Amino acid sequence: MLYAGDNDIASGTPPERVASNFEQFVQKVQGPLPQTRIIVISIKPSLLRWSMFDKMRSANAMIRAYCSKHPGLTYVDVEPLMLGANGKPRPELFVGDGLHMTPAGYKIWTAALLPYLK
Repeated sequence: MLYAGDNDIASGTPPERVASNFEQFVQKVQGPLPQTRIIVISIKPSLLRWSMFDKMRSANAMIRAYCSKHPGLTYVDVEPLMLGANGKPRPELFVGDGLHMTPAGYKIWTAALLPYLK
């Protein structure tokens, strides 16, 4: 299970590079271990980094497309689960820094990931 890209985008890494890094990770893992399943969690929308989310969505779209073409990869999209009716991140899912999640945020992730862990 992998969650990555959030800090990369925040530090200025282009979405294309984030997706390329994911592809390289997959190749390093599945090259010697081709039966390895990898579950990747989409880059989450957060209050702190909402202004960057278009870039995160772009990286997510490239990673999702890559996963759809390669066996053993599963893409889990948490974005729609973390957005409110206004289309923005739900504040109750984040602690005071607006980035790290509250137990309610982790509960959403747990529910989204549990079917893939059974």
